Amino acid sequence: EGDLVLRGAGDPKFTVENFWLMLRSLRSRGLREIRGDLVLDRSYFEAVAPDEGRFDNEPMRPYNVVPDALLVNFKAYRFTFVPDPERGLARVTVEPRSALLELTAAVRLAEGPCSDWRARLKAEFNDGGGMGDTARAGFSGLYPSSCGEKTWNVALQSHPNFVLGVFRQLWEELGGTLRGGVKDGVLPPGARLLYTNESPALSEIVRDINKYSNNVMARQLFLTLAAEVLRSPGRADRAAQVVQGWLTQKGLSVPELVMENGSGLSRTERISAGSLGRLL
Repeated sequence: EGDLVLRGAGDPKFTVENFWLMLRSLRSRGLREIRGDLVLDRSYFEAVAPDEGRFDNEPMRPYNVVPDALLVNFKAYRFTFVPDPERGLARVTVEPRSALLELTAAVRLAEGPCSDWRARLKAEFNDGGGMGDTARAGFSGLYPSSCGEKTWNVALQSHPNFVLGVFRQLWEELGGTLRGGVKDGVLPPGARLLYTNESPALSEIVRDINKYSNNVMARQLFLTLAAEVLRSPGRADRAAQVVQGWLTQKGLSVPELVMENGSGLSRTERISAGSLGRLL
């Protein structure tokens, strides 16, 4: 009876695989029918303005996803194009599947080199807009058979809609039902804990950030500095204060340091070469 609350704590690598394992664990513990809403507690971070297109006017590129305390699968869909020579088409699949994503595809196979294969496709994306609305992705045009399998990662929807759509899809596949919708909220007093998911270790998170230059993971980690050290909702200016405080403790004066969001998606972040040398 009542709502199911998902409380996020900034895990940068809460992938769809981990999401599925969490829901599977809930089913194995007897939870089947949720007669209320799915409540998303995202209060661990202060809300970040949805400015995905501010840096380079590419709002659907996954590297532009803004952080969120309940980030699931980097808020990105992976569309895979698979040639089907017998039918003369390229089949298009999507992961993760979502109850709030409608996929249509009519892509014909073509001859020629792979090169810039996306340029020969016609893609249409609609994020659905409001809370609980369905997003749409459509593909047509030509796909070179010489490409083999290719993937296209796209960031669609708001964080709540992404979570709700993937939740509904996985939950129903596991035999569960959700009567209500999705809403933002906070964990109510006296709520009963059903499951806790732990993120990978910090060293693994940092390794992934550096290896793949993952901006949203870097921004998640940056906001977590404020949430963990200051015990207040994560916010960029507070995280910058934590970094400056750490530098002071190490005897380093870096007055010129500017940290806007903790990632490479900034025109203002800076540090002098001398300060960076002293830090190293």
